[in-house]
Amino acid sequence: MTTMFLIAPFAAIAVASLLTIADAAVRGWNAARNLRADADRQDSLRQIVVRFEDQVQMARMPALRPATVNAGRRQRQGARSPERLRAVA
Repeated sequence: MTTMFLIAPFAAIAVASLLTIADAAVRGWNAARNLRADADRQDSLRQIVVRFEDQVQMARMPALRPATVNAGRRQRQGARSPERLRAVA
């Protein structure tokens, strides 16, 4: 009976240690998996950014030409609008 009181605490400590080691292993595996997923996500974001940087194009604004605008009873005034909008105005 006395030996049981001596062995029981050591057995409890051993079981708790095994549970702690198993918990640490599972948490470490999950952390590694999350890091891999984050790295993959960051790689995909970098690829998207690189794709957009490759597609940057410079475009000039259309030349502005004076278009006449009717200002009611006042004198007709010249307004500046892009070439495409002149046909609509």
